[in-house]
Amino acid sequence: DRCDAGHVLDDDEVVVGARVAVPFTFRHHAVHFEGVVVGISNDSASVSFPDKRRPWQVQRDPLFAVLTFEDVNVKSA
Repeated sequence: DRCDAGHVLDDDEVVVGARVAVPFTFRHHAVHFEGVVVGISNDSASVSFPDKRRPWQVQRDPLFAVLTFEDVNVKSA
């Protein structure tokens, strides 16, 4: 699912089971998708996404805290 990115996660926050916001570039814009860390190595993490069968290997720097759109208090004008 699409999400927004919170703070950049420190190494000690990137653990198996952690929810993370993974950055991707789409049409020259940064977008973030929520995944769950299922494995870690020195410089990468295996992240499982709900709609994918196999985990993706992604760089650990940077991974972000998940900030869902429901978490954001948006006031309309």
